[in-house]
Amino acid sequence: MRRLRRPSPTSIAFGGLLAAGAALRVYAMVAYSPAVLSAQAHDGAAYVGAARRGFATGNYEPAGYPAFLRVVHAVRSELAFTISVQHAMGLATGVLLFLIVRRLGAPGWVGLAPAAVVWLGGDQVFLEHAPMSEALFTPLLAATLYAGIRCLEGGWRWPLAAGALSAALLSVRTVGLPLPVVMLAWLAASRWRTHRPLRLALAVALGAALVVTGAYGTARQQASGRWSLVPVHSGWVLYARAAEFANCRDFTPPRGTAVLCDRTPPSRRPGASYYLWRGGPAYEAFGDPATHNGDVRRFALAAIVHQPLDYLGVAGTDLVRYVVPVFGRERAHDFVGPEDVLFQSGKPGLDWRLRVAASAYYGPVKQQRVGAADGLHAYQRVARVNGWELFALLITGLAGTLAAQGRVRWGLILLLAVGLELLLIPLLTFAEWRYAVPAEGPIACAAAVGAWLLVQRVRRGRMVVSEKTRGAPILRTERS
Repeated sequence: MRRLRRPSPTSIAFGGLLAAGAALRVYAMVAYSPAVLSAQAHDGAAYVGAARRGFATGNYEPAGYPAFLRVVHAVRSELAFTISVQHAMGLATGVLLFLIVRRLGAPGWVGLAPAAVVWLGGDQVFLEHAPMSEALFTPLLAATLYAGIRCLEGGWRWPLAAGALSAALLSVRTVGLPLPVVMLAWLAASRWRTHRPLRLALAVALGAALVVTGAYGTARQQASGRWSLVPVHSGWVLYARAAEFANCRDFTPPRGTAVLCDRTPPSRRPGASYYLWRGGPAYEAFGDPATHNGDVRRFALAAIVHQPLDYLGVAGTDLVRYVVPVFGRERAHDFVGPEDVLFQSGKPGLDWRLRVAASAYYGPVKQQRVGAADGLHAYQRVARVNGWELFALLITGLAGTLAAQGRVRWGLILLLAVGLELLLIPLLTFAEWRYAVPAEGPIACAAAVGAWLLVQRVRRGRMVVSEKTRGAPILRTERS
């Protein structure tokens, strides 16, 4: 009789971490059911409303996540079921990150680190437990990166998948708009530098990206009568950033936009979200953000062109706030830090818009009991990637890229390029800590492989020194 092979320590650790991640999510489903419906997840009202009434009503958000909600709702019309599916996708995300590290040649135990970041990360669990688009964007991003890493092996099938998946990301979050370009540019450069067939791979990837992008734009046109890849208020989003610093004494506003000049000194103005959703000259002049989108965009571009240093100043301040959330002058409606991505202790809040939307689509939603999320709150306080840790992971990944060679280096370049894109693009408009959470997985993958490569280089250096020492002649002195 053939003896069963004993599992390796890595396999045991993999299973243990995966089981711990699953147990954490089961606990969240039991203790804090059905979902996070507080003001921290207020964007969910628009997603759920678009899923229920049709995509034509969801002009302020990409349609990918509402489409996902409709598909899952067709299987079972309970919010708890949708959240459980999101948790399952979170577990799958960790598996994909583990496989990415293995494909880059690192040992299995190295791949446990980025997998654990997702499986055990409190911020990851929080976003999975809410009707928020990150729950779909993060696993789709991991699948895109896995397909990209497989492109390093040659052939055309994985480039086809990478092109299609990268284009699908833009249907879930607007930050995904540049990702097809990033993927195609990386594919061309990596294939060229590693001397692998380029033309067919690039052609199929580009074709797949165009097909998916065109299909998404057409679907939006069928729903709303307008072919577009971006929400109807995209100009307002850029204006909200420019309104923080725009000074009409430094430039001439485009025709019809002089009403947008703000007489309040920039040092006393609120943050970007105020100008987008609450008030300011644009609201007073035009009302709803969906109107006069072109006018507010032209004003914003004029302000940015004539005041580039001021623009870089507000964007740079938010960049530092990823690491130090309290950096800079405190303003109302400004950068939203990690505290807004945190399970609430005591009596969890219940956003009334989200409650109405969820009740209409999934059935009555009740107020959570006091202490429902206390355990999750205490856990998340400890088990989360903070800004300094994310910065350290990024630096480790960059250092590892310098130590890597060939396909491994190009794999790390893809991971870091995507991670940096997810961190930097929101700064063009306005950033929140929530937007940084999907970047944790790619950056953790790059850091894990990078740290392993750096350790290997140090070990090889010590071996060389040891061999030279053993082979060197021994000098002896005689006493006179």
